[in-house]
Amino acid sequence: MRRMQKTDFGKKTLLPLVCGCLFVFGFVTGGVQLVLADIAGEFKMQYTAMGSIVTMYFIATLCMPILFGHIGDKFGKKKVLALAFVFFLSGCLLAMFAQNAAGLYIGMFVMGAGVSVGECMGTAALSDSHPERSEKNLNLSQSFFSGGSVVSPFIIMALMGAGFSWRIVYISSAVIFLFFIPLLKMSAFPVRPPEGGHTLERQSVFSLLKSKILIVLVICLMIYVGIESGVAYFADSFFTVELGQQAFSAAAISLYWLAVTLSRILFGVINVNAQKVLAASFGLAAVVLVFLAISTNAPLALALCIVVGFLYGPIWPMLVAQAAKRFTASSGTVTSIMMIGGGAGGALVPVLMGLVADNADLRWSMGLLVVLAVVAFFCCMLVFRKKQTAATA
Repeated sequence: MRRMQKTDFGKKTLLPLVCGCLFVFGFVTGGVQLVLADIAGEFKMQYTAMGSIVTMYFIATLCMPILFGHIGDKFGKKKVLALAFVFFLSGCLLAMFAQNAAGLYIGMFVMGAGVSVGECMGTAALSDSHPERSEKNLNLSQSFFSGGSVVSPFIIMALMGAGFSWRIVYISSAVIFLFFIPLLKMSAFPVRPPEGGHTLERQSVFSLLKSKILIVLVICLMIYVGIESGVAYFADSFFTVELGQQAFSAAAISLYWLAVTLSRILFGVINVNAQKVLAASFGLAAVVLVFLAISTNAPLALALCIVVGFLYGPIWPMLVAQAAKRFTASSGTVTSIMMIGGGAGGALVPVLMGLVADNADLRWSMGLLVVLAVVAFFCCMLVFRKKQTAATA
């Protein structure tokens, strides 16, 4: 009886643990974005070198989850999440005490490994623990990530105003993260029970990649993260160059992420059909992005950025939940595949937007996001139709 009570308590602490970890991951992400110029100034970096700081972080997110996702499925997600704690704290320490660019690059890579593996294992564990609440729990946990990204710049700016250097980003993130170690020890990581119609045997990466539906879901996540990155990175240029209203750019980025956060909280507490929400979100966002691309009014464009953020809020959690549900014994591996797809989209789409903007203008680069959203809409409709057909067969 005592063992059962301890297990029940451990299941209840899993959601707070993952939410807390993702808040810190969002916090450090937003903080690093804020202090990049300060880091470049201290280490005398040019723009290319400054950008490579972020590149090192994304390289880790692209290569580490696929390795540790499979290990988590085989040996246990709790053990791998504990290793992610070590990666993250070590990366923060390395960056905190870096005396040159090389040291900072190493720190960012190790920290990126901790963030990506931690997010992968935490997300997969949540999906395993309560399949019936998978979309809700993932929306709630991801709202903490975006919430951390929202509040971080304000907190770090205040701390730097009080006399701290840019290193306070890594110091504060590590200190907050330490408080979740006891919660990790107490949390239980149950294995998802078998569900009818789903794949129950653990599969290799190559076997999973033969699934057409998984490929479609990965494409959708690539597009989502690509559009998310495109809006966030090009908002400043769009408001400054196209609309001549630089004062609106910071508000557009902050309110966009706030809308994402609130949307994820909402979809974390209400009951919805995930497939229909995914299709509707991409479809409606495509329409809103059309109006944003042709907008000549800064307040209207700001409002449209907020609407896009709200529509896109539930997409990441719902896509990942849909993938994990279909491959119950390989949820860690599947989640890692989805995250790699998202990372690739986040790295690729801003580059494509830059090419379009260089050869045409920023409005056409925003138009590229419209095309991608339409593609994702039809991909979601394809997945939904296949599921309906299978259910009635």
